[in-house]
Amino acid sequence: DRIFSESPVLIATHCEQEETIKANMAEYTEKYGAEIPFEMHYRIRSKEACIECTKRALELAVEHGTKLHILHISTAEEIELIKEAREKNPQILGEVCVHYMWFNSNDYPKYGSHMKCNPAIKTEDDMLAIRKAVKEGTISVVATDHAPHSAEEKAKGLSGSAFGIVGIETAFPVLYTHLVKPGIIPLEKLIALLTVNPRERFGIPMGQDYTVWNLNTEFTVDPKDFISMGKATPFTGWKLNGECMLTICDGSVVYKK
Repeated sequence: DRIFSESPVLIATHCEQEETIKANMAEYTEKYGAEIPFEMHYRIRSKEACIECTKRALELAVEHGTKLHILHISTAEEIELIKEAREKNPQILGEVCVHYMWFNSNDYPKYGSHMKCNPAIKTEDDMLAIRKAVKEGTISVVATDHAPHSAEEKAKGLSGSAFGIVGIETAFPVLYTHLVKPGIIPLEKLIALLTVNPRERFGIPMGQDYTVWNLNTEFTVDPKDFISMGKATPFTGWKLNGECMLTICDGSVVYKK
């Protein structure tokens, strides 16, 4: 309560209720032992754990007029809660990640640890609600939550594998191919979602940072081609448009195709 009432800066929160997660983990460990199936991940790090924590953060932000940013939203219910809270405090915003828009709980048997992240990827209904929120503007920031873990770190089962998905190199191509090309959102909106809006939200100067893309190039996602040390992605094999040709950071060329 004190943090929300006294903070002079934006508060960014990862909303999951640890007590709920610990209780769920104990329940599923008792049921399955050490070999908990990956498809139980979203039941352990459950919707309830996210919803209750987000609800509390929003209540405090509304009460104190706090500038609040809810990170990597994974449920339909959180989107509705944010919508309602914004009517009372427009300084509240939320963001989603690319993987929450294209995968759901039905995909765990196929992708296993490559879609193990926090918060957990939830149901198909949640996935569709997140896409809708981005299209309609309820959500104005899309992030990657990029987590470049090694193959070894991601090969230890549900209980032992590291949390996180690599996403920097696939984010723009996935969203361009599946949102812009079909006419769901314009390219200008995608650029705002990934760059302009988060920069303005967190007060980051524009600087001399640019990326050049060839939107006509089609390629197949292969983690072996990633510059990132992390290779754990559920997007392997996807055919996408949009190839990064040049990256300039602080005025210097740091990558060139």
